[in-house]
Amino acid sequence: MDSKASFKVYYSGIILESGQMDVRELAPALLAMGSLLEESNRVLNDGKTEISVKVKKFEDGSFGISFEVIQGFATQLIELWSGKQASAAANMVQIIGFSVLGFKGLFYLIKKARGRVPRKAKTLEDGNIEIDFSDESEIVSKPVFDLYRDIKVRQQVENVLRPLAVEGIDNFQVKDGNKIVESVNKSELKYFHTPEIEEEIVQEKETVAMYTIHFIP
Repeated sequence: MDSKASFKVYYSGIILESGQMDVRELAPALLAMGSLLEESNRVLNDGKTEISVKVKKFEDGSFGISFEVIQGFATQLIELWSGKQASAAANMVQIIGFSVLGFKGLFYLIKKARGRVPRKAKTLEDGNIEIDFSDESEIVSKPVFDLYRDIKVRQQVENVLRPLAVEGIDNFQVKDGNKIVESVNKSELKYFHTPEIEEEIVQEKETVAMYTIHFIP
Protein backbone atom coordinates (compact mmCIF):
# COMPACT_ATOMS: atom_id res chain seq x y z
CA MET A 1 0.00 0.00 0.00
CA ASP A 2 1.35 3.42 -0.97
CA SER A 3 1.85 6.13 1.62
CA LYS A 4 0.81 9.59 0.40
CA ALA A 5 0.84 13.17 1.62
CA SER A 6 0.21 16.51 -0.07
CA PHE A 7 0.83 20.18 0.58
CA LYS A 8 0.75 23.44 -1.36
CA VAL A 9 3.55 25.96 -1.81
CA TYR A 10 3.04 29.68 -2.43
CA TYR A 11 5.54 32.24 -3.63
CA SER A 12 4.17 35.77 -3.32
CA GLY A 13 5.23 39.30 -4.13
CA ILE A 14 4.37 42.25 -6.30
CA ILE A 15 5.62 40.68 -9.55
CA LEU A 16 3.36 37.66 -8.95
CA GLU A 17 0.13 39.62 -8.51
CA SER A 18 -0.76 38.93 -12.13
CA GLY A 19 -0.74 35.20 -11.39
CA GLN A 20 2.39 34.60 -13.47
CA MET A 21 5.90 33.52 -12.55
CA ASP A 22 8.98 33.49 -14.77
CA VAL A 23 9.65 29.91 -15.84
CA ARG A 24 13.38 30.49 -15.20
CA GLU A 25 12.54 30.93 -11.51
CA LEU A 26 9.70 28.43 -11.26
CA ALA A 27 11.25 25.42 -13.02
CA PRO A 28 14.41 25.24 -10.82
CA ALA A 29 12.26 25.70 -7.70
CA LEU A 30 9.99 22.82 -8.75
CA LEU A 31 12.97 20.57 -9.41
CA ALA A 32 14.54 21.58 -6.10
CA MET A 33 11.36 20.68 -4.20
CA GLY A 34 11.42 17.24 -5.78
CA SER A 35 15.10 16.86 -4.91
CA LEU A 36 14.49 18.04 -1.33
CA LEU A 37 11.87 15.34 -0.84
CA GLU A 38 14.08 12.70 -2.44
CA GLU A 39 17.12 13.60 -0.33
CA SER A 40 14.98 13.71 2.82
CA ASN A 41 13.64 10.26 1.99
CA ARG A 42 17.23 9.04 1.57
CA VAL A 43 18.23 10.34 4.99
CA LEU A 44 15.12 9.31 6.89
CA ASN A 45 14.42 5.93 5.32
CA ASP A 46 17.96 4.81 4.52
CA GLY A 47 17.18 3.76 0.96
CA LYS A 48 14.37 1.40 1.99
CA THR A 49 11.68 3.34 0.14
CA GLU A 50 11.24 5.04 -3.21
CA ILE A 51 9.52 8.37 -3.69
CA SER A 52 7.83 10.08 -6.59
CA VAL A 53 6.89 13.76 -6.65
CA LYS A 54 4.00 15.05 -8.75
CA VAL A 55 2.94 18.63 -9.46
CA LYS A 56 -0.78 19.38 -9.24
CA LYS A 57 -2.70 22.24 -10.83
CA PHE A 58 -1.33 25.78 -10.93
CA GLU A 59 -3.44 28.68 -9.71
CA ASP A 60 -2.94 32.38 -8.97
CA GLY A 61 0.83 32.37 -9.01
CA SER A 62 1.02 29.36 -6.72
CA PHE A 63 1.54 25.68 -7.29
CA GLY A 64 0.66 22.60 -5.29
CA ILE A 65 2.90 19.60 -4.97
CA SER A 66 1.83 16.12 -3.93
CA PHE A 67 4.13 13.14 -3.47
CA GLU A 68 3.99 9.53 -2.48
CA VAL A 69 6.40 7.12 -0.80
CA ILE A 70 6.26 3.62 -2.27
CA GLN A 71 7.15 0.86 0.18
CA GLY A 72 7.19 -2.92 -0.15
CA PHE A 73 5.00 -4.90 2.26
CA ALA A 74 7.92 -6.44 4.16
CA THR A 75 9.52 -3.03 4.62
CA GLN A 76 6.26 -1.60 5.93
CA LEU A 77 6.09 -4.34 8.57
CA ILE A 78 9.66 -3.62 9.65
CA GLU A 79 8.96 0.11 9.91
CA LEU A 80 5.70 -0.46 11.78
CA TRP A 81 7.25 -2.63 14.47
CA SER A 82 10.41 -0.57 14.81
CA GLY A 83 8.36 2.58 15.34
CA LYS A 84 10.47 4.70 12.99
CA GLN A 85 9.09 8.23 12.64
CA ALA A 86 9.94 8.41 8.95
CA SER A 87 7.94 5.37 7.87
CA ALA A 88 5.10 7.32 6.26
CA ALA A 89 4.91 10.16 3.74
CA ALA A 90 2.92 12.35 6.12
CA ASN A 91 5.59 11.98 8.79
CA MET A 92 8.33 12.92 6.35
CA VAL A 93 6.46 16.07 5.33
CA GLN A 94 6.02 16.91 9.00
CA ILE A 95 9.73 16.39 9.71
CA ILE A 96 10.64 18.79 6.89
CA GLY A 97 8.18 21.25 8.42
CA PHE A 98 5.42 21.27 5.81
CA SER A 99 2.53 20.07 8.00
CA VAL A 100 1.14 20.38 11.52
CA LEU A 101 1.44 23.95 12.71
CA GLY A 102 3.75 24.22 15.73
CA PHE A 103 5.86 21.14 15.00
CA LYS A 104 9.59 21.88 15.11
CA GLY A 105 10.59 20.73 11.64
CA LEU A 106 13.67 21.34 9.53
CA PHE A 107 12.62 24.80 8.33
CA TYR A 108 11.87 25.84 11.92
CA LEU A 109 15.31 24.71 13.07
CA ILE A 110 17.14 26.52 10.26
CA LYS A 111 15.31 29.75 11.10
CA LYS A 112 16.01 29.23 14.80
CA ALA A 113 19.73 28.73 14.12
CA ARG A 114 19.87 32.07 12.24
CA GLY A 115 23.04 30.99 10.45
CA ARG A 116 24.88 30.07 13.66
CA VAL A 117 27.05 26.95 13.80
CA PRO A 118 26.00 24.47 16.52
CA ARG A 119 28.74 24.04 19.12
CA LYS A 120 27.57 20.56 20.09
CA ALA A 121 24.48 18.40 20.30
CA LYS A 122 23.36 15.94 22.95
CA THR A 123 21.01 12.97 22.71
CA LEU A 124 18.47 13.13 25.51
CA GLU A 125 16.92 10.15 27.29
CA ASP A 126 13.74 10.47 25.21
CA GLY A 127 15.74 10.25 21.98
CA ASN A 128 15.39 13.93 21.07
CA ILE A 129 18.45 16.05 20.31
CA GLU A 130 19.42 19.17 22.27
CA ILE A 131 21.47 21.48 20.05
CA ASP A 132 23.78 23.99 21.73
CA PHE A 133 24.28 27.29 19.88
CA SER A 134 26.50 28.62 22.70
CA ASP A 135 24.11 31.41 23.75
CA GLU A 136 20.96 29.24 23.65
CA SER A 137 19.82 25.71 22.90
CA GLU A 138 17.01 24.07 20.98
CA ILE A 139 15.48 20.59 21.27
CA VAL A 140 14.27 18.78 18.15
CA SER A 141 13.57 15.20 17.12
CA LYS A 142 16.44 13.11 15.79
CA PRO A 143 14.98 12.92 12.24
CA VAL A 144 14.84 16.73 12.10
CA PHE A 145 18.44 16.91 13.28
CA ASP A 146 19.51 14.32 10.71
CA LEU A 147 18.06 16.44 7.91
CA TYR A 148 19.58 19.61 9.35
CA ARG A 149 23.11 18.24 9.22
CA ASP A 150 22.85 16.66 5.75
CA ILE A 151 24.53 18.90 3.18
CA LYS A 152 22.52 17.61 0.21
CA VAL A 153 19.24 18.30 1.98
CA ARG A 154 20.42 21.79 2.91
CA GLN A 155 21.42 22.51 -0.69
CA GLN A 156 17.93 21.69 -1.91
CA VAL A 157 16.30 23.78 0.83
CA GLU A 158 18.34 26.74 -0.41
CA ASN A 159 17.32 26.01 -4.00
CA VAL A 160 13.63 25.82 -3.10
CA LEU A 161 13.88 29.32 -1.63
CA ARG A 162 16.04 30.79 -4.40
CA PRO A 163 13.08 32.69 -5.98
CA LEU A 164 13.08 34.93 -2.88
CA ALA A 165 16.34 36.43 -4.13
CA VAL A 166 14.42 37.87 -7.10
CA GLU A 167 13.24 41.47 -6.77
CA GLY A 168 9.47 41.47 -6.30
CA ILE A 169 9.21 37.95 -4.81
CA ASP A 170 9.10 38.37 -1.05
CA ASN A 171 7.50 35.36 0.62
CA PHE A 172 7.43 31.58 0.58
CA GLN A 173 4.56 29.81 2.31
CA VAL A 174 3.45 26.22 2.75
CA LYS A 175 -0.19 25.50 3.43
CA ASP A 176 -1.95 22.41 4.70
CA GLY A 177 -5.49 23.07 3.57
CA ASN A 178 -6.11 26.72 4.45
CA LYS A 179 -3.57 26.79 7.28
CA ILE A 180 -0.13 28.32 6.83
CA VAL A 181 2.21 25.77 8.41
CA GLU A 182 5.54 27.28 7.34
CA SER A 183 6.74 30.57 5.88
CA VAL A 184 10.01 32.25 4.97
CA ASN A 185 10.33 35.90 3.98
CA LYS A 186 13.04 37.64 2.00
CA SER A 187 14.79 38.93 5.14
CA GLU A 188 15.17 35.34 6.42
CA LEU A 189 16.63 33.99 3.19
CA LYS A 190 20.21 34.50 4.42
CA TYR A 191 19.66 31.88 7.15
CA PHE A 192 18.99 29.21 4.53
CA HIS A 193 22.30 29.37 2.69
CA THR A 194 23.99 25.98 2.56
CA PRO A 195 26.58 25.79 5.38
CA GLU A 196 30.22 25.57 4.44
CA ILE A 197 31.07 23.53 7.53
CA GLU A 198 32.96 20.31 6.91
CA GLU A 199 33.04 18.89 10.39
CA GLU A 200 31.49 19.57 13.78
CA ILE A 201 31.84 17.78 17.13
CA VAL A 202 28.69 16.41 18.73
CA GLN A 203 28.34 14.89 22.19
CA GLU A 204 26.30 11.70 22.17
CA LYS A 205 24.05 11.24 25.22
CA GLU A 206 25.22 12.56 28.56
CA THR A 207 28.61 10.84 28.40
CA VAL A 208 32.06 11.64 27.09
CA ALA A 209 31.45 9.62 23.92
CA MET A 210 31.96 11.79 20.85
CA TYR A 211 31.23 11.62 17.17
CA THR A 212 31.60 13.98 14.25
CA ILE A 213 29.16 15.48 11.80
CA HIS A 214 30.43 15.38 8.24
CA PHE A 215 28.97 17.80 5.70
CA ILE A 216 29.84 16.21 2.34
CA PRO A 217 29.64 18.46 -0.75
